[in-house]
Amino acid sequence: MQQARARGARRVVGWEANGGFLTATDIERWGRTLASLPTRDAALPLVATLCAANERGISLSELFAELPRRFGKSGLIDHFPPETSRALLHRFSPLEPDVQDVIFTGPFVTLRRANGKIETACADGADMHNARRQDLERFFPPEKGFGRVLRLNLLDGLRFWFGNGDIAHIRPSGNAPQLRIYAVADTPARADEIVALGLCEPDGSFGGWKTP
Repeated sequence: MQQARARGARRVVGWEANGGFLTATDIERWGRTLASLPTRDAALPLVATLCAANERGISLSELFAELPRRFGKSGLIDHFPPETSRALLHRFSPLEPDVQDVIFTGPFVTLRRANGKIETACADGADMHNARRQDLERFFPPEKGFGRVLRLNLLDGLRFWFGNGDIAHIRPSGNAPQLRIYAVADTPARADEIVALGLCEPDGSFGGWKTP
């Protein structure tokens, strides 16, 4: 969020899958200003949603019905050694530490760096990223319903976008020996399935990494 502000972004917000909404820039509404609150806040999203429904004179269910039908699910593998988490992240992360996004578009690989710079990877770099992509896809194979990996984001753990619309996100806990797994999909059942595939031991996407 600080990097986004440093690049001149006018509106910067963030959220956590396990609760909390953060604002890094002020919000102006009806001539009044709500100062930025770059810490966890659970009330603002509720108030904003109620206000939006009230302004339009519709119910909350009608308001939500207009949103894209996307569903999330989360889970975790407990007693997951931190050193194993680090090895997992290292295996699929680019060698350049400032790369935050790797995007695959046909034969091209696009990189977005922490300073906002976007560039096309050179031939050798593209080969390296594609090799890691193929390695990753072994853990999310097509026979389990996954499309090809289209994007890899490294801002907070590893988040993967697939060609069929699925999203999987793995994130080591910052204060416990746990590996958290999040999923977003077009149906609740598919989101549940993605997390279940990640948690299954020893044959799941990441359960096999856990040491006895």
